[in-house]
Amino acid sequence: MNNEQFCCLLLLQVSLFAELINEMLIRDFAFCVYNALLACPDKARDNVKRDDGRKKGSDKRADSQKRDEKKSDKDNVDQRDKDSSEVKKETKKDRDRDVDVSEVHR
Repeated sequence: MNNEQFCCLLLLQVSLFAELINEMLIRDFAFCVYNALLACPDKARDNVKRDDGRKKGSDKRADSQKRDEKKSDKDNVDQRDKDSSEVKKETKKDRDRDVDVSEVHR
C-alpha cells in the first residue's frame, strides 16, 4: 500500500467517525430537549388544557345548536305527520257520514 492509498483510507475513516459523532450529538441534543419538555412546569400544561377546553366549549355550543336545529326539524316533521294523520281521520269520518247518508236515501 502506498502513501496515497493510506491517506485516502485514513480520510475515509475520519469522515465516517465525524459522521457518527455528528449523529450522536444530534441524538443527545434531542434527548435534552425531550427531558426539558417533560420537566416544564405544570402551568404551561394547564394553559394548553385551558385552550383545549375553550375549543371544546365552543364545539359544545355548536353541537348543542345543531341538536336544537335537528330537534326543531324533527318536531316540524312530526307536526306535519300529525296534521296529515288528522286529515286522514277527518276524511275517514267524512266517508262514514257519506255512507250513512247514502243508506238513508235508499
